[in-house]
Amino acid sequence: MSALVPLSVAPGGMTYAAFNSLLDVFLSELCTILGDSEPGMRDVYAAFKLMTNDTAKQKMPMEMFMTGVSPHAEVIRNKDETFITGAGGANQVAFLKSIHLDRHWDEFDPGQKDAMWQFLNQLLFLGTMFMAIPEPAMAAVERVAINLLQGGDIDPSALLAMFDAPK
Repeated sequence: MSALVPLSVAPGGMTYAAFNSLLDVFLSELCTILGDSEPGMRDVYAAFKLMTNDTAKQKMPMEMFMTGVSPHAEVIRNKDETFITGAGGANQVAFLKSIHLDRHWDEFDPGQKDAMWQFLNQLLFLGTMFMAIPEPAMAAVERVAINLLQGGDIDPSALLAMFDAPK
């Protein structure tokens, strides 16, 4: 079960936590599926955990994922298996290259393949959204969310002021 959102969060912290949480589940599932058949999988997961445990590096997994996967967004959205099995795609994305998904793709059942596409698409969606919103705006949204989690109310005028252009 997920932990409650911490009430003191660095700017962007909830954003990165949401992305990293989903990526953690994805990598954990891959560890379970691949087991010891792919030694690189455990290394990738261990490196990911080290990054997410260091507050200064919490943005890195999202940045690395998006840098590698963004050029292949359309192929991923279309669930084109050449992303996994072809010479390009997953074999050019740092953390996916280390896992060698192309070697195991035919071993995955249709449900596992579908789940993998869902994870990749959700990560791509979250990363695209979080990276498109300027950090000051995201921090303001996070402050409102934290206030609501603490039982506070939304001040409509303050909410509108967040999106007003500077005068």
